[in-house]
Amino acid sequence: MPVYRVEDPVSGKVLDLEGVVPPSELELDEIFSAYRDPVVAPVIEAPEPEEETTVLGSVGEFAKAVPRGFASGFLSSAEGIAELADAATNAVGLDDLIDSGEENELVRLARDGRKAINESFLGADELYQDAWTTKLGEGVGSLATFLTPGVLARVAGAAGKGVKAIEYGGTAALAGGAGAGDQAQRIQAAKDAGLDVSQATEDSAIVLGTAVGLSEMALPLMLFRRFDKVADGTIKREALDRVKSALKSGSTEAVQESVAGLTQDFIEKGLYNENLPVGQSFMDDLTVGGAVGALADLVLTSAAGRRAK
Repeated sequence: MPVYRVEDPVSGKVLDLEGVVPPSELELDEIFSAYRDPVVAPVIEAPEPEEETTVLGSVGEFAKAVPRGFASGFLSSAEGIAELADAATNAVGLDDLIDSGEENELVRLARDGRKAINESFLGADELYQDAWTTKLGEGVGSLATFLTPGVLARVAGAAGKGVKAIEYGGTAALAGGAGAGDQAQRIQAAKDAGLDVSQATEDSAIVLGTAVGLSEMALPLMLFRRFDKVADGTIKREALDRVKSALKSGSTEAVQESVAGLTQDFIEKGLYNENLPVGQSFMDDLTVGGAVGALADLVLTSAAGRRAK
C-alpha cells in the first residue's frame, strides 16, 4: 500500500500515511488537529468599579481647598507681578533687565510653590478635583488672599487714610498680579502645547490680564465698607438685612468672576491661541463666584456685628 508524506501548514508537523488514495483535506484536518495548539479564548477583565464621591469626602476636599486657594493666590500674584515687571521693562527697551518665564527666579519659585502645594496633603484628590464644592473652597481661599491687606491693616490698628492706602494698594497689587499670573499660566500652557508665542504678544497679554485682574478688587472693597458700617453700628443687623447684603455681594462676585473669565479667554484667543473654546468655565465662574461672595458677606458682616456688640 502506498505511503503518502503530508505536512500540516499550521503546526508544521510531517507525517507518513498509508492508504489506497491520498487523504482528503477534511481527513488531514482531523489527523493534524491533535498536533495543533488549542485555541485559547481571550480573557476579558471586568472593569474596575468606579469610585463614588461621598459627602464626607466633599467636606474634606472643601477644607483642603481653602488653604490651597489662599496660598496659591499669593503665589499666582507674585508670578504675575514678576511677569508684569518684565513686560514693563521690555516696553521701554530694557529687554535684558528682567528675565521672562521660568528664567525669572520669582516666576520659577512661584510655579514650584504651587506644584509643591498640589503634591502635598493639601492637593486635590483626583476624584474630587472638578467637584463644585472643591472649586468653592478654592474660591473662598482666593478671596481671602485679596482680603489680607485690609484685614492686616485693621488688626494692626491703622485708621483713616492709612487703612484705605493699605487696603487699596495691597488689594490692587494682589488682584492685578493674579490677573497677570492667570495669563502667564495660560501662555505657558499654550507653549507646552506647541504654540509659538512671541515676546511682544506675551507682554501684551500680561498687561491686559493685569487690567482684568484689577476687577477682583470689587468684592473685597465692598465687603470692607459693609464691615466698617456694621461694626460702627450705623446699619441694622437683622437677618433680612444680612441676607440682602449677601445676595448683593454674591451677584457682584458672580458677574465679576464670569466676565473676568470670559475676558481672559478672549485675550488668549485673540493674541496667541485662536483655537481656544471661549467660555468653558463660565458656569463655574458664575456659580462659584456667587457662592463665595454671598458666604464671605455673611461671615464678615456677622463678625462685624459681634465686634460692635
